[in-house]
Amino acid sequence: TTSREINVRHYGAKGDGSTDDTAAIQAAITAAIAAGGGTVYFPTGTYKTTSALTLASGVNLLGASMLGSVIITAVTNIALRSGSGDVRLAIENLKLNGPGAGTNIGLSLVAGCADIKIKNVFFDSLNKAVYTNDTYNVEFDTCRVLGCPTGYDLTAASNAVSLTNCAMLGPASAAGLTFTASSALDVSGCAWEGSAPITISNGEGISIHGCYFENAPPIGGEGTSIASYINLGNAGSGSSSPGKGVRITGNLFNPGADVAIALRSVNGLSVTGNSFNNDDYAFEWYQYDTAPKLQIHIGTNNYNIGLAGYD
Repeated sequence: TTSREINVRHYGAKGDGSTDDTAAIQAAITAAIAAGGGTVYFPTGTYKTTSALTLASGVNLLGASMLGSVIITAVTNIALRSGSGDVRLAIENLKLNGPGAGTNIGLSLVAGCADIKIKNVFFDSLNKAVYTNDTYNVEFDTCRVLGCPTGYDLTAASNAVSLTNCAMLGPASAAGLTFTASSALDVSGCAWEGSAPITISNGEGISIHGCYFENAPPIGGEGTSIASYINLGNAGSGSSSPGKGVRITGNLFNPGADVAIALRSVNGLSVTGNSFNNDDYAFEWYQYDTAPKLQIHIGTNNYNIGLAGYD
């Protein structure tokens, strides 16, 4: 990547919140591509878009600050999307803002993308904040998700993904983070407040450590509605999509959930050094699920909960 910086205002973007800046921003991105890579800079302002902005290898998007440089997207739009096989992308100091309705997505990374860095990005009022499919080495650092029914949808070979010092803030009624048919997820130092849980389905090599959980909304389970912070395996009788090689260490589970960790299906789980202060149970084994729950190690944890540690 070169050090070339391209200002979207120089390509006609107004940043006034009402002018359609889609073509101007895409022209700035295209100029960065033609230069062999570079940084597309968004001065403080609100940039309205009406169709997806398509990224490319070696192109960085940089705003003035997380709250100062805002891209707003339409009801059915993807705000930012990768091209096929894009590598070495970076997005920093931007806010991606949706209308609070529709089927929009803040960031879509697919088709062999690799080595992606997302830092200080605020996903606000989108239907889905992030969608990844067939990616490798994607880093989220100090990002915020607010008012998005689905936070992080990491699916189908979304391998080597990390979330560091990120915040998932409610209401996220559908899914806080889903990790499906993928490997190597690291969630470190994150806050999960008022959000749907982390759900691991047929994923392996997962570490969740040093995180803070509070006030999860209820979800369906065993014919009732319960609130949990981490779900291992799919819901439903006979689920056969286990989480494999899961380490849950040094987390704080505060009040606002019936269950801290729901065990639907898992093969290889270690839980140590956590503080369980949630409302009822630290762990729940789903009795109606026939899928295996194997190689579970519950080490030393602190329990200060309403009922017994296990259900």
